[in-house]
Amino acid sequence: MKIAKSAVGGAAVVAIAAAVLATTTMAGEGRTADGRWVWDQRVPGTRDLQLPATGQAAAQAVIAISERQVDPLSLRRVISAGIGRRELVLIAAQDATGAPCLSFISGGGGRQFSCLEESVGNSAIIRFVADGGTKLGIVSWVTVVGVVRSDVSRLTVVTTAGEERKLALNQWRAFAYAPSSGPDFPTALRAYGTDGSLIEQVLTPA
Repeated sequence: MKIAKSAVGGAAVVAIAAAVLATTTMAGEGRTADGRWVWDQRVPGTRDLQLPATGQAAAQAVIAISERQVDPLSLRRVISAGIGRRELVLIAAQDATGAPCLSFISGGGGRQFSCLEESVGNSAIIRFVADGGTKLGIVSWVTVVGVVRSDVSRLTVVTTAGEERKLALNQWRAFAYAPSSGPDFPTALRAYGTDGSLIEQVLTPA
């Protein structure tokens, strides 16, 4: 398994029981920022993490290795997708200034927190992608989680088969996608504004 293409900076990763890679995102394309990376409750997500014991330990390890210190008591679960080793959990916490920060948990490990105010620039989509398979060099599953900026009213995924499908956003503007077959694997995410215009497109290779 590998973790491919996160949309916030920083590459420190805690140990996971598989080969793991964390990298920064490819630049998106679209118009400049009109929205904000804020939520009514400051940090998105629920306090009920719904994580197994290994996930709880991984979350604490992620906090420990993060260069930007976050409050362990503010830890939230934003959204998740996939089952078992394919599961990818988006988590959030706040730093000393109250700024929201994001990370992920996958397979008992994760990456360091990065805080939105210093990491996203004009991005409208923040996403993490995990993929893997039973044979080296062959991807047999893909899992995607992330959040969108406040001015995004609709998010779609473009599949390898060329279809564009709408992705549901939860109350924290978070999304999840875990296709089960190659033709449904994601190649790009597209964020649209209320007027129907394209705000940003982010490539999501698997």
